[in-house]
Amino acid sequence: MYFKSLTITNLFSYYDTYTFDLTPNSDDIRNIIVIQGRNGHGKTSFLNSVKMLFVGVSEEIRRAARRKRTPSERQYICGIDNELWGILNQQARQEGTNTCGVKAVWESDEGEVIANRTWTIDLNREIYEEKISVITPFQGELVDNQANEYLDRCLPKSYIPFFFFDGEEVQALAEANDNEVISKMELLLNIKPLENMQKVLEELRKNWNRGAMSAEKKLDLIAKENQKRFKEQEIAVLEQKIEEHGVEVTEIEDSLTDIARKLRLLRGAPEQGSELNIKAQIQSKNELQQEHMKEITEAFQRDAFLRVTPDLLTQTLKTTEALLQKESGTQLELLDSLKQELPEIFSKPPYPSPRLEPSQTHFYQQRITRVLESYAVTDHKETTFHVDGSRARHLSRLLSIYQPSNKPHQLLKTKLTEARELNQAIQKLELQLKDAGDMSNRHRAELSTLQDDEEKYKERLLDLRDGLRGFETQKQELGKKCSQLENEINDLESKVRQAGEMEQQLNFVDRLRSALNEVKERLKREKRAELEASYNRHLKQLLDSNSLIDQIKINDHFEISYLDAAGNIIGMSTVSAGMKQLSATALLWGLKEVSARELPIVIDTPMGRIDRQHQDNLLQHYYPKIGRQVILLPTDSELDERKHNLLKPYIFREYHLSNATGKNTHVKRII
Repeated sequence: MYFKSLTITNLFSYYDTYTFDLTPNSDDIRNIIVIQGRNGHGKTSFLNSVKMLFVGVSEEIRRAARRKRTPSERQYICGIDNELWGILNQQARQEGTNTCGVKAVWESDEGEVIANRTWTIDLNREIYEEKISVITPFQGELVDNQANEYLDRCLPKSYIPFFFFDGEEVQALAEANDNEVISKMELLLNIKPLENMQKVLEELRKNWNRGAMSAEKKLDLIAKENQKRFKEQEIAVLEQKIEEHGVEVTEIEDSLTDIARKLRLLRGAPEQGSELNIKAQIQSKNELQQEHMKEITEAFQRDAFLRVTPDLLTQTLKTTEALLQKESGTQLELLDSLKQELPEIFSKPPYPSPRLEPSQTHFYQQRITRVLESYAVTDHKETTFHVDGSRARHLSRLLSIYQPSNKPHQLLKTKLTEARELNQAIQKLELQLKDAGDMSNRHRAELSTLQDDEEKYKERLLDLRDGLRGFETQKQELGKKCSQLENEINDLESKVRQAGEMEQQLNFVDRLRSALNEVKERLKREKRAELEASYNRHLKQLLDSNSLIDQIKINDHFEISYLDAAGNIIGMSTVSAGMKQLSATALLWGLKEVSARELPIVIDTPMGRIDRQHQDNLLQHYYPKIGRQVILLPTDSELDERKHNLLKPYIFREYHLSNATGKNTHVKRII
């Protein structure tokens, strides 16, 4: 079987309709299709579309969509408000389209098969209609249950994890060792059908054994079985209640977590702290303003008039300077005395020899008088006050400090400006204080409401947990009663047997069951040995730089163990995620080889957490050989230019996905 095409219509990130051409050339050894794109651009949508074509909306797909609580099939398809979009493409939904689906064409041993699965969704009522049809070469068109049964024969649901998978999640196969995985492995290896036949024979034997009972014993057996069924129904009711309580407990725990977050934010809200901070700022600024006003008041009481009257100060300084120049005192009297006495030197004896002429005497007298007069200070303006020379000098020194060139008013101006700015700041802070007070009141109201809700939720949670404990106790008691009834039923069945033909039939069934069990065990041993050998061979091919794991052992129950070179078991936790992924890859390779199933393989995130050397091993030894058709869904970083060149000889088709908005995947075919 191999895909010829896959068409996705308005499903997940794919808007409108796009068809991937996947048909390989019949004479070409190339087997790989690369569909590359960044995370969130449509690779997982492609993988889920392929899975949903064959199995619909399975539990595995739903569980991967929401880890905390698996959505129901309706929730997964229609969506959950603020949590899950649903399967319908968002752009198509906005445009009023309500139908989406996936269609595939593949080649089987019988010929070409066309399968189509669609969903029509009523978004208002949150209901949907699912349709499935398959056109087959020999049976014609099949729909609904017949179509699903045909698809399950082509690709059984239990095979899906081994052929369509995410490379990062597949490592769980290498460490799980759980019943579900082992059961699927046994189905793939054709071991499970033998167990199913044994169960049928066991049921047949049970019915024959009942036929060998007497009427009285049959009546007793029927009564016991009815009691057991009634107890089982009671258990089913309790399980339903436990599930409902569990859902409500989870919802309440979510609500309490949300309330705790909101309370933490409110209790750490800045309003109350801001209110105290604003009050402190107002007080600080008031104190500073009072200091400035005090300084201004003292200045007006002391010398403010000198700082703010530059014209008056200038005139006063000129007056004091004039008074100092006059020096009205000793200097003035000395000048007057000299003006009287010095000219008379030339007119009183003793006279010089030879004596000066009268004209010469007059000349020198006039000259001395003019010189003395030049030192005299004359001010014809009338002054408003009179001070002596000492006070004039003191006044001049004092007033010179306040002369305009020294800007005596600047300090006073600065203080006044700062006082005004402080007043404006105080007014703004008082408005903020009022707003903060209002906000604090609202927050206190909200805080009180949340605390009340929290208390109610906690009380309800205690009631629910008490109820759960009660239900679990009842369930255990009913389980014990069911076990007791089962033992009584077995005793009744074993006590009565008819001889003759019925006895022979029972013996025949026992022999047949024993033979089938022997065949099953022999088949399990053979398949286990084949799988173990194939597993180890492929692991060495993929994990060639490993020194930790020497070999893999698979026991009779298909549980896997890792052994070192000394034969000691290696703990699963000591094996890295990358090595587990390679181990799981080798296991898948071995399962496909031993089962001889030729099916397409689709791998999302094929490189996963694997280092460069082992990635090269996958690219060169695994993907080119694992199957006829291998579809890889790598990110851009997983398959860079170097790794692409390693894989290029095996690629026959390549696409690139882009989805900038998250609502519409654009597909570009490269080759």
